[in-house]
Amino acid sequence: MIYYAFALNSVAKNSANKLAPVVDGLFKFILDDIENRLNDESDDLDLQNELLDYYLSIIDSFVKKCHKEVTPFLSVLISKLDSLICYDPNNVINFGKDEKPSEHDEDDEDEEGWSDFDNEDSSWRVRRGAIRLTETLIKLRPELLKDITEFVIMSVVKCFKDKDTNIKLDLFSTLGVYLESVTVSDKRAVEDPQEDLLPDIIELSRLKSSYKDVTETINDMVERLCFLFKDPKNPNVAASVLFLNASRCISANMMEQWKLVFNTLKQNFSNASNPAELRVNSLITLRRLLRAQITKTHTDISADFLAILTIITEAVNNSYFKITSEGFRVLSTFYKVLRPSLKDDTKHYEAFVKPIVPTVISRLQETDTDQEIKNAIISSVSFLIAYFGDALDSSNLCAIFKNLLVKLKSEVTRVQTLKSLSSIPVTQLNLPINVTLADIIVYANFSLTILTG
Repeated sequence: MIYYAFALNSVAKNSANKLAPVVDGLFKFILDDIENRLNDESDDLDLQNELLDYYLSIIDSFVKKCHKEVTPFLSVLISKLDSLICYDPNNVINFGKDEKPSEHDEDDEDEEGWSDFDNEDSSWRVRRGAIRLTETLIKLRPELLKDITEFVIMSVVKCFKDKDTNIKLDLFSTLGVYLESVTVSDKRAVEDPQEDLLPDIIELSRLKSSYKDVTETINDMVERLCFLFKDPKNPNVAASVLFLNASRCISANMMEQWKLVFNTLKQNFSNASNPAELRVNSLITLRRLLRAQITKTHTDISADFLAILTIITEAVNNSYFKITSEGFRVLSTFYKVLRPSLKDDTKHYEAFVKPIVPTVISRLQETDTDQEIKNAIISSVSFLIAYFGDALDSSNLCAIFKNLLVKLKSEVTRVQTLKSLSSIPVTQLNLPINVTLADIIVYANFSLTILTG
């Protein structure tokens, strides 16, 4: 049987559409055999695991290439996915337990010889195949999303307990696709490096109305994902990509668990031994969550303002250009969170603004820096003036505007500076400026003449 399944799997991957006439009988046999093998104990579990893996791969190929022919079998298939995703004939993962992760879980599992057992247990192949098949169904059969939400997705989340790296990588991918499928964005999800220049372009995401019951599952996913970062042996960079997607798709749900999420982001970024990609993703995630606070205050995060400022300060002084530029983008968003209304008294925010001003001015004066950093700094300075210009000393404002004039004279930074200047609401703030703006206005008009031909 195993050789027939191996051969059929090879054929299905390349020519599943040519086998469409036999799909009916083939699917009936495969689904029945899967049911029998799940219900009956096998003398050779390795052989059974390999066979089930081939079955799932065959089904995946037919779902991708024989849309019409497989439709009658999808409801039965979904009913079996729960058992296949949590397939654990040796009963070592304890998928049935519903306890929350704790600080000591990792140590306890290592003491029980998890690593030694994983090298011998091949049931992970079945779980991986079932998770990949779930991702295929989410991508290609959106009409099944409600059934997948109700019967399958919680089992996928339970696979955070799995120790196999291959499982976790596919788990992150599947959950990322699922989150994008069950959320609706009011703005197109474009990660524009200059998005903070337009304060009115705020991406709002919400769960589809028919999936409100998934909130508990999503909260559980966020909690388990935060716990996963505690172990450096986990694929944390890949996990940070899921964290990143979650911050865009379900920012409101993540804000409900702000303390846990923020502590995770802080630990991921503050650990200098972490890969740069992980640290950058942590900054982007933080920025997205802060953006969610601008339009709607999900939770009071004022107690963490100083901690956020510490992260930003470390980021903008970092030597890696991606971390530095993202740090300035986080700073731009942080300004808007600090003072959502310009009518608020600046005295409440001086402790969070004044410490960062010398660093901002110093970096603005630099010329030998990456272009991405230059753009991010100029954008950040415009938001500093727009939201806290009336809280700055005239000497600092003079230094900022003089440096902006220098940026206007450079062809490399001229366009970015003009965009930034356009975002400063000078009529709404009483700016104590002792330097004339005539030079800036004249040169800005000159620059616009050049740009428009």
